[in-house]
Amino acid sequence: MRIKNPLVFCTVILLLAFGCSGSKKQYRVGVDPSWFPLDLEKKELNVLGFVDDMLQQMTKEGSVAYEKVPLSWDDLIFSLNSDKCDAIFSSMQPMVSNEKKYSFSDIMLETGPVLVVAKSSRVNSLSDLSNASVAVEAHSRSSNLLDRYPDLIPQNYTSIPSALDRVVDGTYQAAIVPRVLAVNYINDLYKSELKIAGRPILQEGIRLVTLKNAHPRLIKSFNKSLKQMKRSGEYQHLVAKWGVN
Repeated sequence: MRIKNPLVFCTVILLLAFGCSGSKKQYRVGVDPSWFPLDLEKKELNVLGFVDDMLQQMTKEGSVAYEKVPLSWDDLIFSLNSDKCDAIFSSMQPMVSNEKKYSFSDIMLETGPVLVVAKSSRVNSLSDLSNASVAVEAHSRSSNLLDRYPDLIPQNYTSIPSALDRVVDGTYQAAIVPRVLAVNYINDLYKSELKIAGRPILQEGIRLVTLKNAHPRLIKSFNKSLKQMKRSGEYQHLVAKWGVN
């Protein structure tokens, strides 16, 4: 399967050259605009817009320049492994097996599951719940989370709105939903009724990934720029602009 969206692939290679100069080393960064295997429910272009803006700002103010290379999902890892690009953006996680081959940046965009509760709830984590029904996506990684809490009652869902409706009416005390989608639904349909409780339950997200120790300067510069943008408030501005976190 290859993506042929003209909005995404109208340009084969887009150089984000804000603030570029001869003193900045340029890195080619592969991006799959579908963000496979993440299920973003038609928010893919929002995430892409967020990443574009982040790279523009990082190139403008950081010590390196980023050349974004659009790739289909099935070419992404191949292009990194064959040195056709210096890095990729990926939701691959830094587990022990992956860290033997790849180096990972800090999380650029959190995508891990979050706990959604009623607006009036004082719950901040799963450990705050007792003998409660919690909606969780069937056959997902999140469903295994509840194994650690034997007094909770998992309620499998196949539709996020149906799960959230049952949190609203009190049938369930909470629902576990991927962060990007939880933000989208709460801001759109449930703003006065639901909220996200605490931090993501799993530290999953989109990171910059290179081959192991191949480009330490790139990873260091990316992490530094990311921290600076969070301190300045620019990061928060962009996630709000694109509605992704």
